[in-house]
Amino acid sequence: MDFPSTLSYVQNQFPGQLVLYVNDIAKILRKSDKAVSDLITRHQLPFQVKTVGRLRCVDIFQVAQWLSSGQEPSNELISSPTKPPPSKGKPRPIKPVKAPLVDEPAPTGKVAAMLLKMRHSQAEAMGRFVYDLESPDDMAFMNEVMEKLFYTADLLTSGFVVTVKKLSLMGAKVLALETRKYFENEDDAYGDLRAQLKSWQTRSAKLKSKRVEHFILEKSGETVVHAIASTSNLAFICNTTGFTLPSIW
Repeated sequence: MDFPSTLSYVQNQFPGQLVLYVNDIAKILRKSDKAVSDLITRHQLPFQVKTVGRLRCVDIFQVAQWLSSGQEPSNELISSPTKPPPSKGKPRPIKPVKAPLVDEPAPTGKVAAMLLKMRHSQAEAMGRFVYDLESPDDMAFMNEVMEKLFYTADLLTSGFVVTVKKLSLMGAKVLALETRKYFENEDDAYGDLRAQLKSWQTRSAKLKSKRVEHFILEKSGETVVHAIASTSNLAFICNTTGFTLPSIW
């Protein structure tokens, strides 16, 4: 199965959960809880394991990605761990099994819309859970999970990014400043770009002369609009979508 289908499948198996605990992982790997605990202790589980409230867990994103990779489980995952035969000399360290690196195609169309809907429906409940945690370590880890699941900018190919780069002349206290905003809606992204350009246009000539500014809009990782503003001039070096300037021009 591809990643979106696998993620949906895992979420259906564990509804309402964004992290999986030892007993959950045991069900997925079809092993006993003790066997999974032993694998975690020996660093042989192909996931990054964290501890939340004294319970070891992994985020559901990692599990879905590993399952969708189509990789066969290693021998350590197939067979229950056994004690190594006694040997003389210093024992060899056990190498951890790393999660496979998979170049998954990004979801598009209905699949992308489905993932967006899933993220929106669960983000609010997840946020309440995270901010009710008392342990700073637990909150920090769960915030990482939230960021990966809900706010990863390149998770979907429908993402839009508006970047504004301000490059000052030599001698200024701040030589460069860059801001970046992420949007899931095309109209919002173009609206923000127009607002940024309008803001530049209404500045004083003195302020415009002190720096060069770049206004960039990316769609699915590809630059579709790139305008450079210097003094009172604005030039487009890329405009593949027929972007129109604000009415102030």
